[in-house]
Amino acid sequence: MVNHVIVHIGADKTGSTSIQTALDGYDDGRSFVPKFKYEHHHFELSLAFEDYDYFKTTKLFEAEYSDWSNEEVLVERARVRQLIMEALSCRKRRTVIFTGEGLRLMTSEARLEMLELFASYGCRTTIVAYVRDPIAYAASAFQQQVKNAGRFVIQKKIKTNYDRLIKVFQNMIPPNRLIVREFRKQVLHRHDVVHDFCKVTGITFKDSVYSNESMAWDALKLVFGLNQIAKKHSLAGDRSKRLALVEAIMHLYKEHPKPEKLDFAELVDFSTTDLLYQVSGIRFERPVDRGIRPKLDTLLTDLSTVDLAPFNQLLTSKGLTHVDHDGVFKALDLLQSKFDLMPDAKFSEDERHRSSIIGQTVVFRDPEVTNSKWRKRLEPSELTRQFRKLRIKLNFYVGA
Repeated sequence: MVNHVIVHIGADKTGSTSIQTALDGYDDGRSFVPKFKYEHHHFELSLAFEDYDYFKTTKLFEAEYSDWSNEEVLVERARVRQLIMEALSCRKRRTVIFTGEGLRLMTSEARLEMLELFASYGCRTTIVAYVRDPIAYAASAFQQQVKNAGRFVIQKKIKTNYDRLIKVFQNMIPPNRLIVREFRKQVLHRHDVVHDFCKVTGITFKDSVYSNESMAWDALKLVFGLNQIAKKHSLAGDRSKRLALVEAIMHLYKEHPKPEKLDFAELVDFSTTDLLYQVSGIRFERPVDRGIRPKLDTLLTDLSTVDLAPFNQLLTSKGLTHVDHDGVFKALDLLQSKFDLMPDAKFSEDERHRSSIIGQTVVFRDPEVTNSKWRKRLEPSELTRQFRKLRIKLNFYVGA
């Protein structure tokens, strides 16, 4: 009978997607992961435990349930709570695992209700979190913002929010049941976050699937420039074409050199590192950079060092002429306005739960869908609405 609940809460940029993909449908006869709609569980757990009136104001609700009636959402809420209780009452397993980096954003009332429900079934709860060096986190988060959110300026620090990650459960469970691990290859078990999570939780390893790869310097510069153009001409709303173009640029430069962590040092906020050390013993020191390093915005806007061969290859494929460094911005503007959606895409099994744009067809993976060829055809207006709705929960992928 289940007597132990493990809750993995991220944090962002610490291999959460790899853990969730590896553990999707996991069941070794002793420990198991409940089967929900997605590989991460923060949608369902937030729906189940948050105050409903508050939940309707959140981005999670907007992304998943905005076009549902109140009655439909309440029925789904009851269904999800029933699934959670069935998992807790399973007589043939001892440990149940929930995972979702969004769980740390739950209100204190929702977290308390969740833990009380676990305890009412006689279960002890262990919280597992990973933390990343602030500079590495800022580097990864900034690139993700440039890629997915269209960031085009350097304007503020990127907060690690260690306090939010740790304090949310610190006073609700015994200290020995709050496990905080450093997300760094050299200290992870077998240099792999999935292996490390399995060792910490005592479950059997399942193959890793890596996602959210970093961008090459040249690709980052080009996409940053694309974002500036889109903002200038108010083209940011054409999200499908922009994402297709971004993925094409990333693919063309995937073997090129990537930025160094210290290039993003000016974005780092170290304000909560002391709290992290007090709770977990993990210390992140401020870097000592003995050289004179250019500002990040200077690095990003200097296109003179970009290898234009891959970029010109992309231009040729779209019927455009080659350019020199002075013509890059004009060429990006042309690509942004006329870039065709990819005519085809090839998927592998580890690309589940991502989406691809194929003409006017959206193809996406869902753990409940077993047919890898499954597709849902949408009209253009519906396509736009679906992108707005899915922007939080999906990573976009276009095959090149």
